[in-house]
Amino acid sequence: MTTPREQIKQIQAAKFGTLNDFSGSDGDFAVTNTEVKKLHRRVITCAITDAGGAGDNASERVIFTADNGPVRVISAYISAPVTAAGHAANNVLFTLAKRTAGGAATTIATRETTVVLGGLVAFTPSPMVLVAAAVDLLINDALTLKAIKAGAGVAFAAPLDAKAEVSITIEEI
Repeated sequence: MTTPREQIKQIQAAKFGTLNDFSGSDGDFAVTNTEVKKLHRRVITCAITDAGGAGDNASERVIFTADNGPVRVISAYISAPVTAAGHAANNVLFTLAKRTAGGAATTIATRETTVVLGGLVAFTPSPMVLVAAAVDLLINDALTLKAIKAGAGVAFAAPLDAKAEVSITIEEI
């Protein structure tokens, strides 16, 4: 019995040929390979609420489980409904992590509002920094998100019922 992923590969092979068929230096391989990869990408969005007053944290929560097969995180961006200025001591650290079936957490991407890294500009996507060695999720791994405030913290979604949004692009591997 073939899996849905194998069926997709068969359809792609019929339309584009197999990757082994591409040789030469005319660039066809790169274009076709890129187009095939795009067919296996999707964007996950997740809202995160500012947990409240100074120093309050937004608890870690599961936003995606790789239950249909392994995936790779390609990019992650955060957009806030308010400007959150960068500050040396009073800042917020957003962490995107993977948790294995056993529960161990490994950081995939971070974004911190420090003076060096800069704050968040209202309604402007800001890239999270990917940790290159940790971007793959195996089957049944979970993707989690949390926000930890340092010092007095910084509001990243005011009023308190407003939410920042994280957009993660993943690709089947």
